Amino acid sequence: MSSGDKVVCTGKTSGGAAATVFGSDTGSATVPTVSTPSMTITVAVISGSSSVYTFAVAGAVPNNADAVFTIPSGALGSLPSAGANYKIEVLTTNSNDYVVDNAQSSGGTFTIVAASTVTWTGSSNDGQQPYSLRMQVSNPALLALNDIIEITASQAIFTTSVSATAESASSGAVALSFINGASTYETNAGGTVFTITILSSTVAANQPLDLVLAGSAVLATVPSVTGAVTLTIKMGTSGSLQTVLYQKAGWLTITNTVTSNVAVSPQGLVTGVVPGSIQVIFRPATSLSNGEKIVCTAKASGGGAAVVFGTDGTGTVPTFATPSLTIATATISGSGSVFTFTVTGAVPNNADADFTIAAGALAVLPAAAANYEIEVSTTDSSDYVIDDPQTSGGTFTVIAAPTITWTGSANDGNAPVSLRIQVSNPYLLAINDIIEITASQAIFTTSVSATAESASSGAVAAAQINDASTYETNAGGTVFTITVLTATTSALAAVDITLTGAPVLAALPSVTGAVTMTIKMGTSGSLQAPVYQNSGWLTITNTVVANVVGQLGGYVTGVTPLYITVTFRPATAMVSGDKIVCTAKDSGGSVVALFGSDTGTATVPTFTTPSLTITSATISGSSTVYTVVLPGAVPNSANAEFSIPAAALTTLPAAATNYEIEIATKDTNDYIVDDYSTSGGTFTIIPTPTANPVATGKLRADYGSQIQSLAVSFQTPQPIASTEKIKFTFDQTCIVNSVDLTAQSGYVAPSGITVNNFLSTSTNILEMTVGSNIAAGVTISFTIAGGSNVFTSTSAPTATALATIGSGATGAETIIAKSITAWMVGTAALTSTGGLVTGTTPSGPMTLQFTPIANIVNGDAFYVYSDDSIFEEHKAAENVNGVGTGYTGIVFTFSVMSGTRAKFLVASGATGAGVAPAGNALTLTVPANSFSLLPLPYANTMDFTIDVDSSDDGTAEHTVAYFNGFPEIIVAPVVVPSVTGTQIDTLAVSFETPVLVANTEIIKITFDQACLVNSVDLTSQTGYVAPSGVTVTSFQTVSTSAMELVVGADVLKGATVSFTLGGGSSVFTSTSASTATAFTQIGSGATGAETVIATSVSAWASGGFAMSDPVTIWQGKKTKFWLPPDQPTVLLETPDLRLSATPLPGPTQDLQWFESFIIETPHGQRVAKINVKPHALDANRSHYRHHRFNQLDIWLGNADLPLEMLRSQLYEIDGTGIKLAVSSSRHDPPRFHSIPVMEHVYVESQYIVFAVVVSHAGTEFPGDVKMQARYAHLDWFTVDMLGIEHYAGALPEIWGVQPMSAEVEAMLTAPSKRQLAEVHAHVCLPADSGNCTAAPQPCSA
Repeated sequence: MSSGDKVVCTGKTSGGAAATVFGSDTGSATVPTVSTPSMTITVAVISGSSSVYTFAVAGAVPNNADAVFTIPSGALGSLPSAGANYKIEVLTTNSNDYVVDNAQSSGGTFTIVAASTVTWTGSSNDGQQPYSLRMQVSNPALLALNDIIEITASQAIFTTSVSATAESASSGAVALSFINGASTYETNAGGTVFTITILSSTVAANQPLDLVLAGSAVLATVPSVTGAVTLTIKMGTSGSLQTVLYQKAGWLTITNTVTSNVAVSPQGLVTGVVPGSIQVIFRPATSLSNGEKIVCTAKASGGGAAVVFGTDGTGTVPTFATPSLTIATATISGSGSVFTFTVTGAVPNNADADFTIAAGALAVLPAAAANYEIEVSTTDSSDYVIDDPQTSGGTFTVIAAPTITWTGSANDGNAPVSLRIQVSNPYLLAINDIIEITASQAIFTTSVSATAESASSGAVAAAQINDASTYETNAGGTVFTITVLTATTSALAAVDITLTGAPVLAALPSVTGAVTMTIKMGTSGSLQAPVYQNSGWLTITNTVVANVVGQLGGYVTGVTPLYITVTFRPATAMVSGDKIVCTAKDSGGSVVALFGSDTGTATVPTFTTPSLTITSATISGSSTVYTVVLPGAVPNSANAEFSIPAAALTTLPAAATNYEIEIATKDTNDYIVDDYSTSGGTFTIIPTPTANPVATGKLRADYGSQIQSLAVSFQTPQPIASTEKIKFTFDQTCIVNSVDLTAQSGYVAPSGITVNNFLSTSTNILEMTVGSNIAAGVTISFTIAGGSNVFTSTSAPTATALATIGSGATGAETIIAKSITAWMVGTAALTSTGGLVTGTTPSGPMTLQFTPIANIVNGDAFYVYSDDSIFEEHKAAENVNGVGTGYTGIVFTFSVMSGTRAKFLVASGATGAGVAPAGNALTLTVPANSFSLLPLPYANTMDFTIDVDSSDDGTAEHTVAYFNGFPEIIVAPVVVPSVTGTQIDTLAVSFETPVLVANTEIIKITFDQACLVNSVDLTSQTGYVAPSGVTVTSFQTVSTSAMELVVGADVLKGATVSFTLGGGSSVFTSTSASTATAFTQIGSGATGAETVIATSVSAWASGGFAMSDPVTIWQGKKTKFWLPPDQPTVLLETPDLRLSATPLPGPTQDLQWFESFIIETPHGQRVAKINVKPHALDANRSHYRHHRFNQLDIWLGNADLPLEMLRSQLYEIDGTGIKLAVSSSRHDPPRFHSIPVMEHVYVESQYIVFAVVVSHAGTEFPGDVKMQARYAHLDWFTVDMLGIEHYAGALPEIWGVQPMSAEVEAMLTAPSKRQLAEVHAHVCLPADSGNCTAAPQPCSA
């Protein structure tokens, strides 16, 4: 070639396509260097989208020798994708004169490998041991046997002088994947070259080689020379290695070790606490000059940002100790994770720098975890000086907030009960490591030598230490050390240490004030910084005495004391203007309302020691805090004493022990607290005593009446010594003087107490002299009886009884209890046309009269409670007016809350005191439409109470009245006429007497229409059946609508009076209506004044019920019938209800009762099933389950289980029109041999009303209780029936309402007779019937 000729270089792939090898297309490119022949090129260009490089030669280039030129990197581009046999084609000026490097030969071609990666794990700090070095690289050429891979580092990072060592392809210090077999590795003496020799197989070109060097066998600790490390990788034949395959400067930067230590804070390294400071020690990779920045980044162990610094913005500047610099500015960013400041001078890189971040720039520590760290970077963001989280240097562990629990007294000289420390260990606790607990006062038992502890019990219990340990204390009693002996405890484990009792805990020293607790853990002689430190976790105080002095009411719930005297000694002397804060607390530490209402000014206390005149006191904290301002000095060298008067106090709270007054002085942390375990300063409140007088026939004694007995009960708040007196003083004259109470009839002596004597000593005082010691907390209950021998008539509506304890020698009493008893009883009256009869709704209204004991204001509520369900629950609220002096214009809203509870709410008119003054009788009326069906009979009258609930907040403050209820509810009488056309033939009557009917009194039956012949002697009429058990003096009609029976002897309460009147037209006239109402009355024979006790409504064309035998009575006729065994029989079916019964067979075949009833709709939908509860009669008083069914099992609908809880409850069966009520009531005498309670089911539909109860078999087995219990059964009786002509079933057929079927007709024959008839029907006698010895023979046909 001659000067000016061109050389064209084209980059191509192995397939001949253009390859982008050169730089960007340009008119002028970096020229090549031509070494053979030597010439200087001046012009070069790139074209072909970086695939063609062209230049002109500057002289002759012969063709008899190789020409050599080099294209510099300035004319080259980034290498294309990895692959083999890339090449450069060269073309001279003659386009036919190709000088081509054949692609099949290795000369002139080159292979591009994939980008290699080098991964370094572990610390890059000098002196630290790395974990691993991983190189992922491809070999550009085939690696044959004995070829080598040579790795050269610019610093000594390899273990020195490792001789040829066999490696493993998958594990060990060196792992070489894709080398396909065994190799050896070795290092040079300088630790800079690592060589791998391939021994057993070849490796094809361009294979991904994965080389992992791990651990100290091949990797050395990071050298102390800081800066970038260059790594070079070559491959090939030993002595003839390929050019560098991989070289990178700075893949690792060696830095000085950084320490970022969290200094001990008052509470240690604890979640939620601000550290005292963070100290950072580091050495920058390059020197820093004035104005450059240091960036501190807080990170968690996972590398995420941690909030350690304060709020973003300007931060408190750090203190730079080495070198000594004064930092002017600092900022916080990254939501509290980054702290940045500017240095104000040079910071060299040849020595450690030391600075401290103050608490003002820090935040509360984050969640408990290990290996939090501070990363430090300089102005050059790539110049990181990072403390690796895998090393202990510079990292810190945050633990959960520990708890220290101290039980026992905090007063000086008192021995504590226990000290419990629950804390986490921030570092692993190994064998022989220690836990050191240091207190600022001598709270530990001194000089305890090494003693074995138990993990779960003993004086020291150290849970989570996992095995045995020893504990010891120092001679001063301030240091307690536990040594872990047999097992390690991982970091962040919960360590629970409990020190108990005198073996390890000393009595508190006399030095009062705060105690600091410091806990450290680690190796003896090299303990970690405090894990936990707190000042004031315990404050030792002088013993406080805060005594409640009981006067005129004493320590009694609901009573205000006269005053509270407090004696205490302040921890530090107090001066004028200082405050004393008294806080009332219960034994659980909760505040209680003991003082008056919160107010800006409260009644001041009397300060006796020292003598001070207090001028300022306040009450706050909802009556729980009483604060006094001192007008002078109170020294701490002697006890101080003051009294809080009654005007600053309120009524005492609920009865309990260990109420206390806590005292705090001006320093709110300087608490002087009386601990609950000591008696000083605490006081016990006892329940309100009772002193309840009783008069004959009353629940309470009306004033002005004669008291019959007095029941007293109270609790002793303190011990009572022998010969001391218990004295009861009334505030009115009501006692006969000089009476020996113990000799009176009905006197009940106090149990467990010896009484020397018990006398009345005046007309208002009773005194008991105790004959033996009585402990505190004993309940004393007794009854004083004797009627007029002991009591006189009361002179006021209420009486106050003060119970006192005094000395038998002097008679000086200390008042301990106050009891206020309402002597007045209210009245309740319910009116109802026809009396109060089970299953009927009273017509009402009901009047309640009582005397409120406090003025009525708007918002007050009077709650009315009845013994059983009588109120209509769905009744709308209704306004009523109060009646009585002072109550005019007051409107009450009456509403029903439940069947047993109603409310009168003062709606308007009572606007202030005096409008409705206490002490005036108030009459309230329950509206007539407020009642539901009456329950089954009571043996006694139903009782009511009225409770006051001021402001209607649901809490009754007190009961203001007890009521004798209205007259007894009785079962509906049965009045059954037998009718011929409209002419009555006979009349069957049955009812219970709710009260005793005395001799000569009258039982009167009055009809609401004329149907009798006047002046007829009923006892002489045909068909008359006299009442059994009742002596009749005379029985006659006294008008055309009334008849009277004069009783000839007393008839007991609860007796069943049953009789039948006959005579036809001689007694009865034609009725004028289809039904008649009969009133049964009892009155005085002397005066003729009647009291209506019951009403019975009977259809003249109907009547009937079935009792338990089974027996049914219809129109005066009693019919016995027997049900088929073991199956339900339909007794009756109305258009809306079907009733079936299953019999209970008796010990003989003719005895049976009702065992089970099933109530269904006519379509077969089950409404309820009723059974006798198994062993119902065995439930005596000791086994009786209150509020649960004891007699009946009731399944509602298709329920699998019967009802369990017994409540007065009405159920409406959806879509059926059937209502079912379940309740219980008192029944005396009992229907069982247990308690006088009867459970009952009441069923009502449009066509029938009936009830079901349980009874024993006393009629059949009058002297055998076991048999009565065994055959307990159900009774069923009707209350009302309508549309009987539409009835079906066995009973309507027996009554003659429906034609009798053969099946029902068979029920009228006793089983024994039916069986005999069947025998006779199937047996024929032999021909020789006169031969008595001949046996019957079966019939032939």
